[in-house]
Amino acid sequence: MRRSGIGVAAMAALAACHGKPSEPSRRTETSAVAVVSAPSPPPAAPSVRVADSAFPLGSAAIASAEARGPRAPSRPASTGKDACTLLRGPIQLGLTGAATMWLDEEAGPDMDPRIVFNREGIPRRVTLPLPPRADAAKPAGRKPERLALGEPAERATAPGCASAGGYLFCMSSAGALHRTTLAGEGDALIGQGRPGGSIAASTIGPGHTVVAFLGDRKTSEGVVTMAFAALDTNPPMQLSEEGSGATFVALAPRADQAVAMYIDARRAMTPLHARVLTAKDGKLALDRDAVLFVGEGTEGRTTGAVVVGPSGAAYGLLPIFKDMTTFGLAAIRIDERPRDDAAVTWSAYPGGLDSAPVAATTGVSPMRVLRVRPASGEASAKKVLELGEIEDSGAWKPLCAVAERASFNDVSLLGDRFGTLWITYTDGDGTWIERRGKAL
Repeated sequence: MRRSGIGVAAMAALAACHGKPSEPSRRTETSAVAVVSAPSPPPAAPSVRVADSAFPLGSAAIASAEARGPRAPSRPASTGKDACTLLRGPIQLGLTGAATMWLDEEAGPDMDPRIVFNREGIPRRVTLPLPPRADAAKPAGRKPERLALGEPAERATAPGCASAGGYLFCMSSAGALHRTTLAGEGDALIGQGRPGGSIAASTIGPGHTVVAFLGDRKTSEGVVTMAFAALDTNPPMQLSEEGSGATFVALAPRADQAVAMYIDARRAMTPLHARVLTAKDGKLALDRDAVLFVGEGTEGRTTGAVVVGPSGAAYGLLPIFKDMTTFGLAAIRIDERPRDDAAVTWSAYPGGLDSAPVAATTGVSPMRVLRVRPASGEASAKKVLELGEIEDSGAWKPLCAVAERASFNDVSLLGDRFGTLWITYTDGDGTWIERRGKAL
């Protein structure tokens, strides 16, 4: 078995909030067009046409929402086998890479989520083809069809954009982190991060948004990659403690706070930190830094996720070696005020992985998780994309296998208020989206 992790590379120093973008051709803050349109795929594959288009202007979006009328009522989450029922897809998206999803507040149960990809710090939107009309000649309840593109998809820029509080945060390949509205307007430079490093965003109290990202800082020990956070339009401040590096960062809202988790993956050990963020008098306030867990050393790429339920129960999820022979998913409890050496619940995988992506829902019940694990303990085993739940105790409850492939990357999971799940993932053929849950 192989261990997983991520090295700390030397990059450019963190820039000030109002510094200049590293790309001379970047848009200005007053630019009204922040989304690039792409041509529709050729007519050769009309059944899988995926149109890339610019966001609607703010006024048009408001008019559209008013035309839709009252907000559709929510309903309980699908449970048991119903949570795994395939309602739509898989549909191949027009770009390959990490997809960012959200739902409009006024969206009805038959409306698709908004989907964007990062293209050099610019959010590029993709739309799904219209679902097929009901056909009386075909039996009801038939399995949705797999829709593939008729030509190779474009490659998105890593990392994917982060969305929260009506804003999108996207990073260019040079590390310039930009913020726009969901309508693609008001481009502002937040700071200079580590190219390709993870970014995360969350609401934090009424009317505030925080974004976290990785950046490099020169220290007496050399250049160290650390985590930084910025509240609204304020300059970024250091999120990780002095003496601690960061190789991955995640955020999730909890009441009027944001829970921040960061991983400091090293060859000797892999600490997982957490702290609570609040907004006070328009400034970001950081509670104490807690070392929740110290895992085995890693040599590959280690990522994780934060899952928060509606009751406030929260867990940091870390796929890592438990010991020399056991690899699994550690669910590490994040208390209201995180504490050192927190309670850990393990779910063992059949074998180890160099890269074990994991994604989770936030603020919906149950706490749903999408993870990648080996199908068996053999070195050549395929990978399984598995949907499950984290119970309030931290125990893993498997639901179903979503797909089985040679590899998976860029997994994401969105729980909507209609009790269904939107899932995206990238395999060897491209990036796909599907919807699962109880029939609407």
